[in-house]
Amino acid sequence: MNRQIAPQSDSPIEIVSRGPIGERSRRRLRRELARLEKESPGHPIFVRGALTFEQNPSVTRPAVASATIDLGRRVVRARVAADGTSTAIDLLVARLRRSLRDLRGRDEAARHRIHNRLHAV
Repeated sequence: MNRQIAPQSDSPIEIVSRGPIGERSRRRLRRELARLEKESPGHPIFVRGALTFEQNPSVTRPAVASATIDLGRRVVRARVAADGTSTAIDLLVARLRRSLRDLRGRDEAARHRIHNRLHAV
């Protein structure tokens, strides 16, 4: 098993890969997750991304990208499969962005409900 962990900087982002994944793909996933980290509602405790490429010819979508964003009281996860790592990263980012937007909307709706209850009394 070829497992590589990209070095960590000050950011709580960890990238893990398995299979023939280039350094360029790992850097791109880290960069995209860093952007999502800034867009997230609250400061993430940690962000973990994984890229896998299956070399089995019977697998129709061999590139798998997954990520977990831990926001403390909430965790956002996504996993996608595609023909190539670039497409998998694009799909993963779109899914995570949608999940974060939905989470932000739910939090905002809850704040409005609480605000309305307090002022209705």
